[in-house]
Amino acid sequence: MIRVDVTTFFFIMVTLPVVFIVISWLYVEYKHKTKESKPEGQVISRCDICQFPFMHDKDEEIFKCPRCGSYLEIKDKKS
Repeated sequence: MIRVDVTTFFFIMVTLPVVFIVISWLYVEYKHKTKESKPEGQVISRCDICQFPFMHDKDEEIFKCPRCGSYLEIKDKKS
């Protein structure tokens, strides 16, 4: 049988879970950063009324603001 001092036992019992939590946290952060979260086919627009930025499909000509509910239209930037 292995003899362990009380303070060493408590140190090990506190250190192991903390190390496990830190390693798990670093792993999850690494996996989150490697994922590509770029939505394809969407653009960011800003509501003319409430100035709320939101995403919508780039094929939509008329869309609705999710915050204030106003209908917006894509403005051509040809001029």
